[in-house]
Amino acid sequence: MPLAITNTSITADYAIQTNTCGATVNAGASCAIGVVFTPTGTGTVNGSLIITHDASDGLNVVRLTGYGVGAFAQLSASNLSFAPQAVRSTSAAQVVQLGNVGNRAMTISSISPSGDFTVTHNCPASLAAGASCALDVSFAPTASGDRTGEIVITDNAYGNPHRITLSGTGTSFALVVLPGNPTSLTVPAGQTRDRPGTRR
Repeated sequence: MPLAITNTSITADYAIQTNTCGATVNAGASCAIGVVFTPTGTGTVNGSLIITHDASDGLNVVRLTGYGVGAFAQLSASNLSFAPQAVRSTSAAQVVQLGNVGNRAMTISSISPSGDFTVTHNCPASLAAGASCALDVSFAPTASGDRTGEIVITDNAYGNPHRITLSGTGTSFALVVLPGNPTSLTVPAGQTRDRPGTRR
């Protein structure tokens, strides 16, 4: 026999978006109730979908759990790789966008690089919902070989802290002096200079 549904209700920051059940559900049939979550604050939010009917148990309760995140950080890149760079010289900057795609302001406590990398930025202490700022990252190797580091962004957004991993290779050079040619040559860091009879 058909199941008579007398009431459908929902609690907390949840709402019924769609409901195909109607007043009755025939024997052997089914229906669907779509639920949406719209948090009004941050943290865990518990709620219930309550369906009252004329079956023997009288009602069914569906437990609902969601998490309100408030500020939500989004990076345009989570890792950067730099081309080989001469030791004690600085590369051109690569740009990473930091956005707040949440619904509340994001408080940024610090943006800290490590290793042979530097960062400049225009990020405010409080980044409004829907806003973004730019991080200009450069590579300045202090030694030859593979170099690694990261940028750590400390904030109040979900998933804090946020990290950008960094890598690059520092390069140096050697001069091979042929017999009968001068052995003294000054080359500033990051530049090249040729002298007749030498090869790099």
